[in-house]
Amino acid sequence: MLVWFRENRGRVVHFFVWPLIVVFIALYGSSQLTNRRNMNQLTAVRVNGERVPRSEYLAASEQVRQRYTDLLIKPEKSETEIALEQVIKQALASQLANDLGLYTPNETVNDVIVQQMTGPTGFFNEDGYKYFLRQSGYESHDVYQNVIRKQLDLNLALNYVRGTAVPSEDEIQRTLDSQKETRTAEMIGFPSEDYLDQVDATTDELKQYFEEHKERYRFPKRMKVDYVMARPSEYIGEATPDEESLERWFRSEREKFLIPPERDVAAYVFSQEAFTDKVTFTEEELKTQYEETKERYSEPEKFKA
Repeated sequence: MLVWFRENRGRVVHFFVWPLIVVFIALYGSSQLTNRRNMNQLTAVRVNGERVPRSEYLAASEQVRQRYTDLLIKPEKSETEIALEQVIKQALASQLANDLGLYTPNETVNDVIVQQMTGPTGFFNEDGYKYFLRQSGYESHDVYQNVIRKQLDLNLALNYVRGTAVPSEDEIQRTLDSQKETRTAEMIGFPSEDYLDQVDATTDELKQYFEEHKERYRFPKRMKVDYVMARPSEYIGEATPDEESLERWFRSEREKFLIPPERDVAAYVFSQEAFTDKVTFTEEELKTQYEETKERYSEPEKFKA
């Protein structure tokens, strides 16, 4: 068998191994396409009855995350809220443009994309554009093209309104705000901490929540501690030791309280100049001192020079 396999390994690879590789790639690619198709079928939010795919919401979330990642001061709203508002604004812009019959052609949209992705060399960076689409969550060029078209359609709608009715910026902003207020949404995100005081949960609801999140409320491990290191100077005023504790402490620290041995001193030498002005002699004491040390006061012998 082994001899036959060595002799015919080229045919084995050609008829068995390569077909298996092709089948694997086909199955993997089809699963990826199925996942993308299912993602487009999911609805993230409905704006005035119009469905917004979840893929557009995920792309907007990725844009918001990249926009605020390196900022030191974070916005008050969460990234989820900002992404949701961005998706709803895009849907409102598309609806407004459709109502006015405005449409941005593909040539204009592609020119904007080329301007965005032109590198330092002055040429369109195709590899960088593909990398940008993958990192931003856009499935293809057409999806990103529709996002840019919606932004340009909004500019067309605003320019059309300015050219006909000449409204002010405040009026345009109020119009957009009114559209936001009247929009309908199936999903909206908000911080739950702002509404805790309005929640009135029953005992059964609290028990159910506790059972579902029991690991958050487990008691920490308990340890037996023999002693704790602390600075005695910080607790001297609070300490009340008993006599037994003091004796035990004195025995352990006895060498610190040893009295040095006493010594007999026969004489103590000091400088007599320091006490000269305090000494008073009588005449007899001077005579006695003179007689005892007469050799100190003898006159030197005189020589005739």
